[in-house]
Amino acid sequence: MSVNTFIGEAVADTPTETVADTPTISCNPHIRYEASTECGKKNLKSLEKALKRMKAMGCEDPLSWYYQGSIHWVPTAASGLSGLIMENPLCPFYSEFSVNAQGNPIPDTGKLLTSWDNCTHDSAGTSGIHFLPWHRLYVYHFEKIVRKLSNNPDFNLPYWNYISLFDTQIPDKSRLTMPKQFYTPADDSNSLYESGRDPGLNNGGSLDHDFAKKNLLDAVEGLKKGTVYEDFNTTIDIRPHGLMHNYLGGYYSEENQNIFNIIYNRSVDDQGNPQFGLMTNVPSAGFDPIFWMHHGNIDRLWAQWTQLPKTQPVTQEELEKVSWPYQFFEPNGQVKGYTMQEVIEAVYNMDYVYDDGTRPNLPVQAESTSTPFIAESTSTAPTAKALKAKIGKKVLVSKRTRKKVGQNQEFIEPVLIDSQFLPQLRSNRSNLQLDSQPESDEPVTEEGLSQPEYLEVSVTYTGHPLGIYEVYLNLPNEEESKKAAIADIDTYFLGTMAFFVLDSDRPTSKTFLFDITDEVLEQGKKFEEFNPDLLSISILKNGGPVDETITVDNISIFTRE
Repeated sequence: MSVNTFIGEAVADTPTETVADTPTISCNPHIRYEASTECGKKNLKSLEKALKRMKAMGCEDPLSWYYQGSIHWVPTAASGLSGLIMENPLCPFYSEFSVNAQGNPIPDTGKLLTSWDNCTHDSAGTSGIHFLPWHRLYVYHFEKIVRKLSNNPDFNLPYWNYISLFDTQIPDKSRLTMPKQFYTPADDSNSLYESGRDPGLNNGGSLDHDFAKKNLLDAVEGLKKGTVYEDFNTTIDIRPHGLMHNYLGGYYSEENQNIFNIIYNRSVDDQGNPQFGLMTNVPSAGFDPIFWMHHGNIDRLWAQWTQLPKTQPVTQEELEKVSWPYQFFEPNGQVKGYTMQEVIEAVYNMDYVYDDGTRPNLPVQAESTSTPFIAESTSTAPTAKALKAKIGKKVLVSKRTRKKVGQNQEFIEPVLIDSQFLPQLRSNRSNLQLDSQPESDEPVTEEGLSQPEYLEVSVTYTGHPLGIYEVYLNLPNEEESKKAAIADIDTYFLGTMAFFVLDSDRPTSKTFLFDITDEVLEQGKKFEEFNPDLLSISILKNGGPVDETITVDNISIFTRE
């Protein structure tokens, strides 16, 4: 199955028919523009127009705002019925209050739920491999609906450029500030506005500098090193994707107790904790219009990574290991489902590019010796049969821990690299040190670049953890030295474990992945006493309920071969 109807170079702006209210602006109908550009602003007007119409539709209409948001997820009880204990004015029949005389939901919510609750953040934790392709197609089908309802056939979804894969410094405040169309005017006349967000962003403020350093810039520095889709997909799902969700929903705000979530129809949950804004909760995230700008940029980051040398695409075999529904809607209201083969063919054969020239499709390879998963072809997209995973996983050490992390329970665990891997590992680190070059805006192209080292942390949680769990390498024991090390992000900080997940009433597993290459090399350069074969991993809880804990089940360090 192909979604591609566009052939040729899309990065040149070719004149097209324009919308009447902006007659002087001509925008290429096959380019997704950054939201602050003139074409981005024009498309935001079309998005605002379409969402106004969608919000006026009944929630059982597949083209409606409520239905489209529910495809991502909606509060749902374990029984399969509504998980909303409050009345639901946005979709009156979808709540525990709405039953007929026989005690059945009105209408049959079971039919609605065949299309709702489909995003890849399920409690089972097994659907993660589908994260990027599912969201690419979800956004693509939403984009087509907006194109119809806005009466703008040239519409393409803008993106919020809060980070690029090739940024080498923290973006300036203008990029870290939410597009003003999403908070001006700040009332119901603006269909892009949502009060249930971080108050600072909704008042025109920018993302916090430290947050941007730790969870945007530090994240992309690691993302662009790996070549395996599974690693990239797992890592980007947490940073920046999940942490941006938390930020947008007001998690970091001191005023989060007062943020009203219109989907849950409350500001405090059953346990007395903040409900947070829409974007912090999986079941309400798809209802905030900023969701689409956020995922437009996540899709662009994936596209940027896809164009790097030697990167491996997701394969049909990987997707088929975990069954997951891909069911969306066409602008005529008809359902559109995908087999896994069709998913692969679709996500690498899209009909758009980004205005920075980034294509979501696989690059054409003149020769297939170094990248055998791409067949020689004049097309920008290979067939599903041409995609074959190549790089294996070499575990250097794996350690069962079963330790809790909480408010006053720091996790500290030494890990000793298996001696049989030390000669190769030392050679790999030496090559990485030699390969490291001064930062530039261009992607690394050296053919001999060695594989990065990863830390994999497997945890178990119950409920919806609200704490932020920060992971460090080789923190000192002495308190003052430890404080200084925590502030030294480039040397010690590995990343953040945050939980953009569904609430779970039973112990649920989740795996986090961290590229530790730079920190190992940096400490090796700075400290004479550094032992590269014996590493210490620390996890510190920051915020969240005082009695909240998670359990670290296993930690491992691996590289690719």
